[in-house]
Amino acid sequence: MLAIALGLWGLSPSTGWCQQLTRPLTAEDVACNERQLGKLLEHLSAGKEIYLPPQLSTTMWVSQGDVGGQYSGLVSTYQGFRLGPGEIPPTNPYEHYLAFSVTGAKHPLFLNPARRPLPQVTLTRDKSESNLVQPGGYFDIELSFGAGLLGAPLRINNFAEPRQGEAYNGFLATGTASGRGLLQEGLFAPCHDKLTAFDQHVFAVLQRAVRTEPMSEYFAPDLEIAVFGGEDPHTYRLDFYSIYEEFEPRGRVSAEVTISWDESGRLGSGELRIFPACTVDGQFGCSNLRNAGMSVFLIGPVFGGRERYSIIQRAGFYLSDLGPSEPRSLDFAALLANSAWNEPVW
Repeated sequence: MLAIALGLWGLSPSTGWCQQLTRPLTAEDVACNERQLGKLLEHLSAGKEIYLPPQLSTTMWVSQGDVGGQYSGLVSTYQGFRLGPGEIPPTNPYEHYLAFSVTGAKHPLFLNPARRPLPQVTLTRDKSESNLVQPGGYFDIELSFGAGLLGAPLRINNFAEPRQGEAYNGFLATGTASGRGLLQEGLFAPCHDKLTAFDQHVFAVLQRAVRTEPMSEYFAPDLEIAVFGGEDPHTYRLDFYSIYEEFEPRGRVSAEVTISWDESGRLGSGELRIFPACTVDGQFGCSNLRNAGMSVFLIGPVFGGRERYSIIQRAGFYLSDLGPSEPRSLDFAALLANSAWNEPVW
């Protein structure tokens, strides 16, 4: 009983019991999060419709934000070029990042007081967590959000703002539009209020540490990944969606990560379990990847845009014709040992 308590609550040597690190969720809480994040990914796009080597694929992560009606996300370039026969990489493909948030507001007031309030959705980049680049290179990241409007989707990118006196270079840092249809989908209705600052920290660590690579594929597809909490306070869920050329979807691989931590919230050992194949259409908590294979691994912390990562821990694989590998043990303490990412800040 004491071990369970220490896992759920932080214990301060000087003040005794402090904030609750994480909370259990119900099966419906988890299912609601999974459905919402799946719907959100249907509106977001950061991949390339056509493969034109040399080119970098992208991985996009999304998770629930720290307040209701908000999502946080990260787009990362892949550390490896799509190359044609005989081509060599044109530059060192360090991962580059575009961090962002999607926020829904139910009743904003417009400048014109005669205009009736309408639901709004805002897409914003987080400058402090992003690699801002001069546009026109291999590391351009452009993210679009289709808000169900008749007009163009919202767009942001990782282009650096021009200095004073320089010409506008196309940088887009934020955008807002009517989102009535999104609210009707229930996209911004909170599933629950049980997420904590510690959960947000774990979401961020998983976004930076978990990676995938295709098996028996010539070109790496784009990836879209949902991160959310599991029923047990020590479990987190991952849904991996592979997106191929011309935005062809091939289903998903679903997995569960179990993580231990000490009384201060420093992550320790863990395990990744990939779920078996679904048995019926529309089923969640299972994998339905078609005509493809995917391996999952963990990388050590890197300085985005400056350092190459190394595969530190293999976490498993899924093959559409054979199913998942056996669960694999993980060591988050060792993975994060040489960084500040395992120091309590919540």
